[in-house]
Amino acid sequence: MDGSLQAARRDGDPLRTARLLQRSGEAARAFDLLLPLWGPADAALKSHVGTELGAAFGALERRERLARAADFELLEEEGCQEAGQALSRDLAPSRLIAGASCRPLRAALYANASSRLPLLLWGEHGTGHTLAARVLHALGGQSEATYREIYARSSRRRVEPELAALPEGGTLYLSYANEVDRWREWIPALCRERGLRLLIGMHTGVPQALTLDGRRVTSQGILPLRDRLGDLPALVYALLRRAGVEDPAQAAPAAALQDLADHDWPGNVRELANHVARAVRRSEDDPTQIETHLLNDLYHGLPGEVGD
Repeated sequence: MDGSLQAARRDGDPLRTARLLQRSGEAARAFDLLLPLWGPADAALKSHVGTELGAAFGALERRERLARAADFELLEEEGCQEAGQALSRDLAPSRLIAGASCRPLRAALYANASSRLPLLLWGEHGTGHTLAARVLHALGGQSEATYREIYARSSRRRVEPELAALPEGGTLYLSYANEVDRWREWIPALCRERGLRLLIGMHTGVPQALTLDGRRVTSQGILPLRDRLGDLPALVYALLRRAGVEDPAQAAPAAALQDLADHDWPGNVRELANHVARAVRRSEDDPTQIETHLLNDLYHGLPGEVGD
C-alpha cells in the first residue's frame, strides 16, 4: 500500500491518492485532500471528486465529521449533491434545521456537539430553541432516552426524580431560563453531580453574559423568521416532509412560496409550522390544494396559534 500511495502522489493523481488513503484507514486525510479539489474541477471531475468526498465523509469518526461538516455544507450550497446526500446520511439531525441562513447555527451545533460544557441558546419565542437543543444532543451521538427538557420555573422536588432517571452523559435542556433566576442555585450543581450536560434556552433578545461556576457560558443566537425569509421554501419543504408529503416541491413550487414573505410571522418558525400543518390537514381530501391553503389561509390570530 505504501508503494502504491507514493506512486499515486508522484503521479499527481489526487483521486487515486485519496482512495488509497481511505483504504489504509486515513479517511480524514483523504477528505482534506479532496475538499479543495471540487471547486476548480470541471463537470466530469466534480462527479468523481464528489463521490470520493461522500465516501470519505462516511468513513470519518463522529468527531471528525462534526469538525468538517460546516465546510461540507458550503460545497452543498455550491452544487455538490454528494455533499448533501452524505450530510443527510451521516448527520441527519442537522437537516431538521433548514435554510442557508441557519448555517451559522448549524456550524455552532457541530462545533459544540462533542462538548460537555453548558451552552446557552437564545432568541425570540418560536424561533426553535428546543429543536436546536434536540439536534445538538443527537449530533453528540446520544439517544432520545438520555434527553430531558424542564421548565425553569419547575420546583426542585419535581425535577430531581426525572433527572435521577437520566444516565450519566445525558442532556438536560432548561427552557425559559430568562424568566427566573432560582434555577442557578441548584440546576448546575445537580447536573455536575449526575454527569449531565446543561443546555439553557432564553426566549429573549441578546442576553447579558451568563456565568456559571465562575466560567462564562458559550451562547448561540437563533434568527427570527423575519430575518431569514429567503429560507421559507426550504423550511416549508422540511415541514411538509415532516407532515408526510412525499414531494413537497410538486405540492408547492418554490417560486410561489416566496409570497409567504409578505407575512411578518410574529410567531416565527412555530407559527409557520402550525400554518403548514393546517394547510396539509385542510388538503387531506385533495392534496393538490396544499399550495392554495399555504398561500391563502394565513391565520391572523395570536402568534403561533393554529386556528381553525
